[in-house]
Amino acid sequence: MKVSNSHVFVACVAILALSACSGSSLSSTPNAQGAGDTSASRSTLTLTCAGSFTPVEPGQGGDTSPLTYKQLGGGDHLSVDAHGCDVGIYVPKNSTATLDHTDIHDANKYGIFVDDNSKLTVDHTTIEKIGDHSGTTWSPSGVQTGDGMWFSKSTGTVDHTDVMQYQKNGYAFRNNSSVGVEHSTATGNNTYGVNAQNGFEYISSNVADFQHNDSKNNHFTMGPEQEASATGYLFCSETGTILTVADFGANHDTASNNDVNFVASPTGTAVECN
Repeated sequence: MKVSNSHVFVACVAILALSACSGSSLSSTPNAQGAGDTSASRSTLTLTCAGSFTPVEPGQGGDTSPLTYKQLGGGDHLSVDAHGCDVGIYVPKNSTATLDHTDIHDANKYGIFVDDNSKLTVDHTTIEKIGDHSGTTWSPSGVQTGDGMWFSKSTGTVDHTDVMQYQKNGYAFRNNSSVGVEHSTATGNNTYGVNAQNGFEYISSNVADFQHNDSKNNHFTMGPEQEASATGYLFCSETGTILTVADFGANHDTASNNDVNFVASPTGTAVECN
């Protein structure tokens, strides 16, 4: 992020082309071990994609490509290995789902994607290694995709959830979403010159309950003339309600080791956010 004459800029980089999903099925039927699993032990899904969809609204970086997904809907005590798929868990438009005590890793674009007019409750979940891969190895690049979770025109709550090793954003709430987040963490890659990461991001969306969260290790240092920085918390709005910097402290939210810990920009300020 470049700060000059009280203007704040958060950079965009590029739009990711559709990642291939080798061996994927284009059926809309989820893996049999997916939604509705309420067993105490974790179920490991096989390494194929369950289906594909085209988002109602453009995704990160304006991406409108069809996306493959590993798991459809919610579940309990799942271990979702999303290697070769764009999305780990997809919540279709106009639906309601709950995700509890679940691990999601190695999706190419999104750990969780919540499509328009849906509601998702997330509790005690871990998301990691989201973004570009070299073979089966997570290899983050400067491409503008790789979000732990993405809500579009949707609602929900996130509690006791940890997102780490993400290429772009830990939590991204877009397109007039309204999501509460409590007791959750975003841990960036602690690397420089790869991508302008953001831990928690609300863009033109409404902040519901937001407290007791922590964001750290988000960096993007290019040099003395850089025009981008990574943030722990990025709250930008033209239409939604946002928190002020003072609210973060009052709500017991913490940030450390980010290029910029807090950015809160209401309507009418010169801010480009992504």
